[in-house]
Amino acid sequence: MKKLLSLIFVFLLLAPFGLRVTGLDFSANVDKFGVKPPRFCRQAFLDNDYYRSFDQYFNDSFPLRGPMILLKNWIDYHVFRTTDSRDVHIGTEGWLYDIKSIKDYRKEACNDRAYAKQLVLELHALEKIIQASGRRFFFSIAPGKSTIYPEFVGVVPKDTLCNRSLYDLFLENITRHPLKSFVRLDAPLTDEKNKGSLVYDKTKTRWNRIGAMVAAESMFKKVFDGGIDAPAPDFALPEPIVSEDLTAKLMGRSVSTHEEYTSRFSAVKPTGVLSAVVYGDSFMSDLIPYLNRRFKNLDVFLTDHIPSKQHGENLNLYDVILLEKAESQMQTLHVDLDRIFSALKIQAPAMDRHRLDLTHVLPVSQISLEARMDGLAIKSVGPGSIFKFISVPGSDPDMTDPLHMTQKPLKTGGTEVYLPMPFGESLSLRINPGNTVGVFMLQSAEILDFPSDPDKIPPKEEMPAMAVIDPEDGQALPQNGSDTQRVIPNAGKAQPVAVKTRIVTKNTATQVITS
Repeated sequence: MKKLLSLIFVFLLLAPFGLRVTGLDFSANVDKFGVKPPRFCRQAFLDNDYYRSFDQYFNDSFPLRGPMILLKNWIDYHVFRTTDSRDVHIGTEGWLYDIKSIKDYRKEACNDRAYAKQLVLELHALEKIIQASGRRFFFSIAPGKSTIYPEFVGVVPKDTLCNRSLYDLFLENITRHPLKSFVRLDAPLTDEKNKGSLVYDKTKTRWNRIGAMVAAESMFKKVFDGGIDAPAPDFALPEPIVSEDLTAKLMGRSVSTHEEYTSRFSAVKPTGVLSAVVYGDSFMSDLIPYLNRRFKNLDVFLTDHIPSKQHGENLNLYDVILLEKAESQMQTLHVDLDRIFSALKIQAPAMDRHRLDLTHVLPVSQISLEARMDGLAIKSVGPGSIFKFISVPGSDPDMTDPLHMTQKPLKTGGTEVYLPMPFGESLSLRINPGNTVGVFMLQSAEILDFPSDPDKIPPKEEMPAMAVIDPEDGQALPQNGSDTQRVIPNAGKAQPVAVKTRIVTKNTATQVITS
């Protein structure tokens, strides 16, 4: 081994000279990377910065730079079982893990308890809104590789005694407040693994075809009320995302990634009559061959935003809405309840409205309130101004959670905003109008009550359209929410404005506060 390393060292020393003699050119593309030699002048001989710049230029552009880096990374991994890569963790027995998966394995997410709770609140709201429109909603989390195969991670130091990942905190919350639409995937994947099947490949980031099939079957059992296996996959479909090869990443080779992806599929021989829209990430791309056969039409959006920001999909065209998120990417999920509620057509008997009495509002600090014919006048001096609604119905009469704070950035102008109502039978809703000094008008506030039993909701075809009330032109909306820091441009100079606010929720986990 010593002789081999000595020969490699001598080869590295002689390689640049040999290339210059032979005329071969393996240098880096300096135009591509913007690498240019430092400008020479007479003062450069006495300037240490010039020599450092020239040394950096030579390191970035010398012949065989790419192959030498590849050779160095290969020796590090295969000889010394180590790596300089910040994106890959080397486990045992040839297993490689994405570093994001190792973060989940470390279980140090106790500071994210508030986010886990807010995520469950938003998903409860999303579930009830979609069900009230006559559609079906399902949500799943694709477990990280280290969650299914922790035994090959190796030694990973832990800095805290938290012993909770964000996924663990999420499961704790839905145990207290069950989410009917949740499709749990880690348990069936672990069961299949215990039978001897390999559901994640050693050097890939995501599940393989066996893992994708298990996940698809779990989803179908939930969507179609059990007893349905995944149909024969349609692998003739184009592969939208190539599974990331961690070995290539370890060697320093560039790996293409797709942050946004959209496509529409129509099965040649569909076994179902439903249309579905799917929101997810790269894990969902592996499920497309299975999902395509089960639905008449399938639209897939690989995105972090629900609905997508740029595609303009019409949610009223779908029977089923599926949402998937990778365990390591849970904090990148953005659910826009305002857009979803406005897009879907919901009205009685799927939803009841209960207007709140604006005279039952109390000032808390640095704020003046005045009840008028056109609403509640709010005189705010900025961040310290707080007022509250008292005895507002919560989302769960059987469970009360600790104090919960929600931040909601709003646009300038009159609008309607929907927020998940915290769990509890009755609670006090504290609102900070924002950082801007000014006088604002709260036009109305309502509780929107959704039935807890989705089977009692009429089909979407029987639902009358709901008229959306647009506020008058020229209105400016202050910041609403319990803990807001958003500044409304020029709001302090504007005339008193009207704000239409709604609150959604009642004595079931079907509630959503709209503000």
